[in-house]
Amino acid sequence: MVKCITYIAKSFMSKINFFTPIIYNSPHTFKSSFLKKADNYFHLGGKKAYVIGQTKNKQEKVILCESKVSLFDKIGKVASYFTVITPLFMLGTKAVLRSKHHFKIIDPRRKLEKNIDISQDTVSKIEKLLPKILGKKDDDAIDWLSTGNNLVFKLKEVPNLVFKVNPTRTSRNRFANMIKAKRVCLAHRLDHLVVPHAKQFIVKPSLSSPRMYAFIAEENLHVNPTTSEQQELHRTHAIKLKETWKQLAKFIALTEFNDVKPVNIPLVPEKKGFEDPSRIALVDLEHMESAVDGFCGSYNKSNGLLSCIPAEQIKDIVKEANKHGITLSKKLVRAIEKDRLQEIEHHKKVREFHEKKGI
Repeated sequence: MVKCITYIAKSFMSKINFFTPIIYNSPHTFKSSFLKKADNYFHLGGKKAYVIGQTKNKQEKVILCESKVSLFDKIGKVASYFTVITPLFMLGTKAVLRSKHHFKIIDPRRKLEKNIDISQDTVSKIEKLLPKILGKKDDDAIDWLSTGNNLVFKLKEVPNLVFKVNPTRTSRNRFANMIKAKRVCLAHRLDHLVVPHAKQFIVKPSLSSPRMYAFIAEENLHVNPTTSEQQELHRTHAIKLKETWKQLAKFIALTEFNDVKPVNIPLVPEKKGFEDPSRIALVDLEHMESAVDGFCGSYNKSNGLLSCIPAEQIKDIVKEANKHGITLSKKLVRAIEKDRLQEIEHHKKVREFHEKKGI
């Protein structure tokens, strides 16, 4: 018991709280399975530590991620604490099993910013071009990708980066969402989803100006930017993308990402020699407000995931949403399914016509 109390005291002084549950991806052994039960027994909400690998020194690398506990589960756990014997047994078990593990917390922001180098020359160039960027004007140095509410462009001198800024709103929320996305993808092993590496930096119109613009420099993944091309790619690789759509469904449920449309979830071109593409990039993470809208579409003209996938895969994705606590209107799901079937039939006829005419 003394050793148990000593270990608990030490854990409070460490980076991971003793009562923070450790989540292993697939507990195959009795020991790891029992540790998971003992950990979850004391968890009433807050962060969980998800194991994502090991360091060279055999420390377990973990990502801290928020996790919810239902009111029903909380009541059941709290009631069992009054039995005294059960919590004491679980506490001792947890301390013994946890004492054999050492953990290293991984910072998702550092993972996101990895290999993104913004030189002072690049910052100076953007400062010089700032009036034209904010005015959405053409310049030989600027390659515009979007001049909507969010300005997206490349500099011809820095082709490996894409730059983003919103002149009227801060880009900090978007960058915070990118960190959140990276955290969730790492913690839940969503390896079919690619959050482009990115870094935020500040640009001022002049040294004396109080105004500051938060720019994001993002890895250029060389994806095809057009909606029609992405729709065609999604159709072509539909079978390969089954697991990808399940992972995206889980991502939407966990983050409430709701700007889901083909151009925002483009296929990532794979390296030469690899099989057909099965990964998608999350290139616009500004909106994380409603998981339901992420599945069914919303006011910001997003399609919703159900309108981006083959009709025969919709039921599986709805099940995945339900598994993560998201309830979707059956009437709306049926309407989307019907629309998808009609849309697919229309595209089929168009393709057959083009083939017949040799277009």
